[in-house]
Amino acid sequence: MLPAKTTLTLLDLFRLIQETNPAMLPPPDAKQQEKWRLEATMKQFEAKAMEQEWLQMQTAVDAALRLKQLAEDLPKKMHLTPLQIQWAGIQVYLADKVIAAKGPAAQQNLYMKWQLCLKEVELLEMAVKGE
Repeated sequence: MLPAKTTLTLLDLFRLIQETNPAMLPPPDAKQQEKWRLEATMKQFEAKAMEQEWLQMQTAVDAALRLKQLAEDLPKKMHLTPLQIQWAGIQVYLADKVIAAKGPAAQQNLYMKWQLCLKEVELLEMAVKGE
């Protein structure tokens, strides 16, 4: 599910790690460490935004499921006019669209991106500390 560019970059990094003895690498200079520190900070903000989006997706799906259930049960519980029945049908349709757009597959995809972003932050912070 990763983009091809990300996958290839990770493969290149893995090969480099296998081929290189970390003790032989020169220690990063202050400029490189500052760059990594800034990159880690930006990634933290990005991860926080992804977390908020993920939570909003869950809330939207929960609300859509409740709306769908109410709209489906309403005609069964009371007598409605044809216009009201049509309105209930539209609500079910709109709820289905929200569920399809923000449902489990979309949530899983965003969750994986969020977790990868958190791992990047962790790796960058380790690099800054020289670990």
